[in-house]
Amino acid sequence: MGKFTNIMTDVFSIFGSPEWADEKLKTVPSNFSTEDLGNEFLRISIQLGDSPVNVSSMSGMLIVDIFSAFGVGPPRVTAIADILDAYLLRGVSFSYASGSTTQFLTSSFAIIGQDKDNPVLIQAQYVANFNHYVRS
Repeated sequence: MGKFTNIMTDVFSIFGSPEWADEKLKTVPSNFSTEDLGNEFLRISIQLGDSPVNVSSMSGMLIVDIFSAFGVGPPRVTAIADILDAYLLRGVSFSYASGSTTQFLTSSFAIIGQDKDNPVLIQAQYVANFNHYVRS
């Protein structure tokens, strides 16, 4: 696999771990249909940076769109952002069998408002910056 495929596979695999499954938050990549996910789910995408760490490694942003029931206020989406922070920014790196490592650095959060596609949902966005290192 190439560099970009490896990075995507590694970062997306974080949300397939047993530890993440314990959070009981439905999490899908951005190109999945969200029609049947109910009133609470996360949609993730990755944007790779234009300044690579080195020839094999990259920096980037994990973008998590958080969806929850609209009309109950922001506590649930902010609680989910806190769960993401606790999981991703816990001061450890995620290591993979391939020898690569992902380290999340900082995060930001914003409430976007009522979802345009499904008005029974509120949408918020959590963004975490990361470096993905590949052992040469």
